[in-house]
Amino acid sequence: MVIADGGLAPLREALGVRLTLRSWERFGILVGSLEAAWSAGDDVGFTNSVERLDLALRKRAARLGEEPAVPMTQPVRERVNRMIHVLTDASGEEIRRREAPPEASATADAGS
Repeated sequence: MVIADGGLAPLREALGVRLTLRSWERFGILVGSLEAAWSAGDDVGFTNSVERLDLALRKRAARLGEEPAVPMTQPVRERVNRMIHVLTDASGEEIRRREAPPEASATADAGS
């Protein structure tokens, strides 16, 4: 079972943040990790991905000579919006728990 608690916060926050292009590229990779963990029913991976997304947003202070901060790139925005949709129920509330996909349950049962 994946616990989605807290997954929406960094995604929603990121929509209004400015980062360097390089940072947006890394953020997009982290969103991919979050998506993969959710799809696999990996609650540890999901929690780790949420923490890494949050940390990526905290490290946005520009260094002298660094490229300028820009709004979220379109490919990353599409990925973020897709995950916000996945993690939100019909009423707009965050989905708190999700059952692991059947193949993940079967694999866990086979290892027991």
